[in-house]
Amino acid sequence: MTAIADEPRWMQARAIVESGGWRRGRVVGSDAQKLAVALPDAVVPEIEAAIVEPAGWTLLVPEDGDRLARALEQRGWSVEPAALFTLPDGAHVPDDHGAGVVPEEERAATCAHVDAGLREELVAARGPLCAIAVDGVAAAFAHAPWRTDKHFELAADTLPQFRQLGLATHAAALLIRIERQDGRAAVMGALDVSLAAQRLARRLGMVPTIRMHVAWPPD
Repeated sequence: MTAIADEPRWMQARAIVESGGWRRGRVVGSDAQKLAVALPDAVVPEIEAAIVEPAGWTLLVPEDGDRLARALEQRGWSVEPAALFTLPDGAHVPDDHGAGVVPEEERAATCAHVDAGLREELVAARGPLCAIAVDGVAAAFAHAPWRTDKHFELAADTLPQFRQLGLATHAAALLIRIERQDGRAAVMGALDVSLAAQRLARRLGMVPTIRMHVAWPPD
């Protein structure tokens, strides 16, 4: 079985396998996260066979071109174009402006005011959870849902009442510095329709380097 390269395009796929996820033919997936990745030359029938109960799943399609994306649409999947942003070597990272790492034993209390779905994700985050507060209330967060030896996926969230203040930039900048110390480079995905995610990536000095698609199965 061909090894999955530790490079930005396939970072999530490699991380899923390394964390105990499954690999079925040319598809890898995490039942816990309901996330799958189509590997090179995957076809729709094997994707649909691999994801046994597709409700609520997300499929990443990092291949060049739109061959698989068009085939999925013909089968009733919802498909959105997206980009992977990466940070050039040696790029300047903005200041973190007082963002800090939330100790594991304090995560539940720190995130008590966060909506349930996001709160569960933040409290369970593997590795550092970075946050920045406004008037003593944690307002924006950054963590890495997936990481390999060389890369990590950057995820950042700002609570609705604190948006448009640039807070996610500061929390994300701290996480980038921490992961850099362990030799990992940031990778961040953004749908073409998600202008806020694209703005965040660019404020961090990241650039779009890989085109891809994200897909969701039909109801």
